[in-house]
Amino acid sequence: MAAKPKKSIVPWMGDLHAGSLVSACPPEFTIHTAGQDKPQVYLANDIQKRLHNDLLSYQLRVKNDAKGKRVVLVFGADMADGPGHHNTLQTTGDQQDQVDMAVAMLMPFVNIADDMYGLLGTGGHVGEMGDLDIMIYRELGVPWIGDILELEVDGKFLHAQHHFSCSRKPNAAEQALRVLALDHVGWSSQKETRKPDCLLRGHVHLSARGYLARQGIWAGSSGGWKAIDRYSAKMKIVVNDIGGMIWYPSDNNLE
Repeated sequence: MAAKPKKSIVPWMGDLHAGSLVSACPPEFTIHTAGQDKPQVYLANDIQKRLHNDLLSYQLRVKNDAKGKRVVLVFGADMADGPGHHNTLQTTGDQQDQVDMAVAMLMPFVNIADDMYGLLGTGGHVGEMGDLDIMIYRELGVPWIGDILELEVDGKFLHAQHHFSCSRKPNAAEQALRVLALDHVGWSSQKETRKPDCLLRGHVHLSARGYLARQGIWAGSSGGWKAIDRYSAKMKIVVNDIGGMIWYPSDNNLE
């Protein structure tokens, strides 16, 4: 008798922003800003250490949920912060240092994944062609890299991409996600294509979910691993959530 197929979980890990002075960072890391022949040991600041501890907690959550499951890992892009988003210059290390730092923090997720997919992010962080994301994914051995992911998992249909926009007012993200889901229902009907069962988004660093009960569609945006920087501090409403999200397709649940 054939073995019963494992249920899947789909962890989202995005908006790491490795190299930012206000993002998750290992307690100690070697950087080369003084030159490749002059490595220096960088010591994480208090904000970076707290965010790194949050990241370790999320890794443990995914690892525990993965027991007996098939892990379909989605990397949600903006894995490095780049040379200085909007000229804030709140970064450390050179480009390769940021790639190496991201790889070190992401490898524990790779080690428990059965399948991996890598989305591309924002030009201001990773380059207009997603260069830094691509460098990181290649070092991690991610076989699929692209802008929009459409994938069937446990009979359910996933649509995922990095970019998403919404107001930062209370409950606005949830409403925007429900509208996004309704739009996809309309587009699917118009084009006679399969409607998604789940929509996953990043970019805004807001942890929110929207659910269309009649259609059974989840839409979610994820927090990231970066605190408020000088750019985001200038926004009218300053909110940054920390964390990832996990889709459980067999149980039709998003957390």
